[in-house]
Amino acid sequence: MLDSGNFSDNPSPVGDIKTRALVDAMGRLGYQAANVGLRELNLGYDAFVERVKGAEFPFISSNVVRKDTGEPVFRPYVILDVEQSNGRTVKVGVLGMVRYNPVFLKAGPDGSNLVISRPETMLARYLPEVREKSDVVVVLAALHREDAKAIGGKVEGIDIILGAYGGAFSVRDEVVGDTWIFYTGNQGKRIGETRLFFDQQGELTRTLSYMHFLTDRYPGNQTMQDYVNGVTVKINAVNETNAANAAGSSPAAAGGSRSR
Repeated sequence: MLDSGNFSDNPSPVGDIKTRALVDAMGRLGYQAANVGLRELNLGYDAFVERVKGAEFPFISSNVVRKDTGEPVFRPYVILDVEQSNGRTVKVGVLGMVRYNPVFLKAGPDGSNLVISRPETMLARYLPEVREKSDVVVVLAALHREDAKAIGGKVEGIDIILGAYGGAFSVRDEVVGDTWIFYTGNQGKRIGETRLFFDQQGELTRTLSYMHFLTDRYPGNQTMQDYVNGVTVKINAVNETNAANAAGSSPAAAGGSRSR
């Protein structure tokens, strides 16, 4: 299970609770990697690291880099071992990309600044070594779908691009060049499932994808529901405190209204 990025809520006390809860829940569900999107860096590097402290899976980004050195500040990729039903282990190389933004500038670690490098530039740097180590190469893309298509058409060696950007989601398998591209939208209403098929030599031959709309047809898990209920209690407590503080600072609470 993978996340394409931009999963963070708004930078506020309630947003911090929601983001922390989501990261914890992703760990409970067995997520193996998440791309770092621009929403994750709204308040800079240190704030994001504090929000996700203790996460049970790695955060990756191949093209969020330090301005001074051009080096990634997160792991540029991970190699995951996935065991098939026949006992064979498939090595899945996973890179992460965000949309190029030349004016993006956020606080980085150790007093540095973060910028975004062009996806094609960082793919040229890291894709050859990921390809050499992997049976399947996946790019997690917080990119516009047209940008993903452009990459799939230009860059050789990517098997699958898994994207989430705007409201776009795939209704059919889409292939550009030798790359399959799938989008799941930008809300937690859908989850994409892609099955990979290999020949006797271990080469990826085709894919089959499903889009699951998370309606009541999917039964809930009571343990997870209890966890979510506990998070809701925390959020309600913060909202009640904020409402009380707002009421206490109103003109009426401070000595009566001046209106007549």
